[in-house]
Amino acid sequence: MLQELYHYGIIHFKEDAFFNAVFGFMIELFPEYFGEDYDKTKEFGESLINKSFNLHKEDPFIELIYLSGRTPSRNPAFSNAVEKHSTTVKNSLKGTGVFQEYFSYMLLPNGNQL
Repeated sequence: MLQELYHYGIIHFKEDAFFNAVFGFMIELFPEYFGEDYDKTKEFGESLINKSFNLHKEDPFIELIYLSGRTPSRNPAFSNAVEKHSTTVKNSLKGTGVFQEYFSYMLLPNGNQL
């Protein structure tokens, strides 16, 4: 199902920053679900995140996804971004769905979850 969603999305939303951020994040974390070559698939996920960030650097959600994979959670750059954007990201992730729960948990550590 994830591969089908990805293939549909890459046809219709390949220049959409949000699509690239979300699928890049999933592919980078779980490359085994998206390709046969683990390392190349993981690199591809990272390239989608980079593309997303280059398309929409000012988006708080995208910035947190970008920084979460590039800096350890104790790194000041990620910590500063979490502090700066936590309210905005919390507001954008309102709801009771698995998507909202997962990304709030992954991007807003240390009790900043919804």
